[in-house]
This record gives sequence, structure tokens and C-alpha cells, in this order.
Amino acid sequence: MHNIDAAKMIMGKLYSLTGILEVTADDCMDALASAISDYEDAVVEKVASRKDMDYIVTRNIKDYQAGGTKIILPDDFVKLVEEE
Repeated sequence: MHNIDAAKMIMGKLYSLTGILEVTADDCMDALASAISDYEDAVVEKVASRKDMDYIVTRNIKDYQAGGTKIILPDDFVKLVEEE
């Protein structure tokens, strides 16, 4: 998006629907030892694991495959939610 105000509005709606999880020092330290090569992705996976999340919803499936949390594409997640 090239409109900052519209992007902020959309992000606000997204955050209100999904929530935001806190990152701890332990998450950051554990991510250093992760099999996931991208550090930021490893942090996300460590937080998701600690909070017992069912899925990480991402378009970047390949970078999370070494982690322990299930990963799912956004479109597949929407279909899954619609089925419930």
C-alpha cells in the first residue's frame, strides 16, 4: 500500500482481530539456537510455540519448516476457519 493512513487502519483492524503476542528475552535467546535460519522467523516460531499456537499464518512457508509449529498459507487458513 502506498497510503500510510489506509495501511495503519488495516493494520489496526488486523491487530484487533488477531491480537499481538509479547516477545520475551527467553524467546530471543531460544531463537539463536533454532533450526530456523532467519532470526526474526525463529523468534516468531518461539513465541508461537510458547503460547501453544495452532498455526503460524504466513506466505513464507519454507522458512518455518524447521520449526515445531504448524504453518499455513493465509488463504488456506481462511478456508479452514470458514469450515468450522
